[in-house]
Amino acid sequence: MTTCADFDASVDELAVGAVSEPLRSGLLAHAASCPSCDLRLRELVAVADRLLLLAPSAEPPPGFETRVLAALRPPRRRRGALLVVAALLVLALAGAAVVLARTDDGDARRSAPIVATGGTVVGQVVLVSEPRPHVLVTVDAPRPGPGVRSCELVLADGRRIVVGSWGYEEIDTGVWAVAVDERLLDAVSMRITDGDRVVATGRFD
Repeated sequence: MTTCADFDASVDELAVGAVSEPLRSGLLAHAASCPSCDLRLRELVAVADRLLLLAPSAEPPPGFETRVLAALRPPRRRRGALLVVAALLVLALAGAAVVLARTDDGDARRSAPIVATGGTVVGQVVLVSEPRPHVLVTVDAPRPGPGVRSCELVLADGRRIVVGSWGYEEIDTGVWAVAVDERLLDAVSMRITDGDRVVATGRFD
């Protein structure tokens, strides 16, 4: 029978689909009967889903994900979501570096520092066109807090389009991403709001 310790040993790999049968079925069965393990798996899968927006269209070589996971494995105490984030970023960058460097149709990405209302730079926002249009927000030190933050893209004509929102539990790793319509990649700036209050902005070059 799978224990919580067994689950903890393999949940990172499970979240990115790097576990084969029959271990996979045993882990999923355990998660179905253990609320805390189920919650952890759901959180890691959510991180993986958001970061897979960065993944290149071409598949990496067979076994590449497993080799990355093994190479990046830190001490057991705090690996969790950090391992998944690191692994997925390596997978994405391995295939996306050439795409992001393309200049034949203009830059494949546009970035801006995220500046809090007090003037402190707290992260970065990136508009990426390949392999699919998306917004990537990275926050240097996300702080626990209630409520929901929304990401708005501001167009040249002044229109503000809300492209997504998150609570702290969805960005506690410091990374958030959402797919957007290609036309929104022409945005001139980005705002992060807390209800009617603007808490941070980013202006694209």
